[in-house]
Amino acid sequence: MASQSSLKDKMSKSKAVSAEIQSKRLENDDAKFDKVDAAIDKKPAAKKAVKKRRTPIKKEAPAPELQKMTLNYTEAEKVIIHDVTVRCAITGTLLTTSEVLRLGIHALKGMSDNQLKKTIPSLERLKRGKKS
Repeated sequence: MASQSSLKDKMSKSKAVSAEIQSKRLENDDAKFDKVDAAIDKKPAAKKAVKKRRTPIKKEAPAPELQKMTLNYTEAEKVIIHDVTVRCAITGTLLTTSEVLRLGIHALKGMSDNQLKKTIPSLERLKRGKKS
């Protein structure tokens, strides 16, 4: 019987300790919620007066005005434009057809007169106007 009574004592002590731990947890949780509630109840700080800027803000130059053009090109040239667009996309730069054509204009601008003169004969001449 001595072993049963000691076992009961141990169980009652264990229950008391576990109840004490549980109550401390609840107190800690209540303290956490009190801190949160106090933070929520605080009024927002008053806004500080904004100082005026003494130096004026520099305005950016206006963007150039865009011009619309109608272009004629062959199916083969359309494929070339598409290929250049795909090559640029592979390198990580997405370009539109217009941007590819403008890129070509800049490349022509960078050519020397002799290079440009050698390139002109490779261009196929197209009839002007709309196709009937």
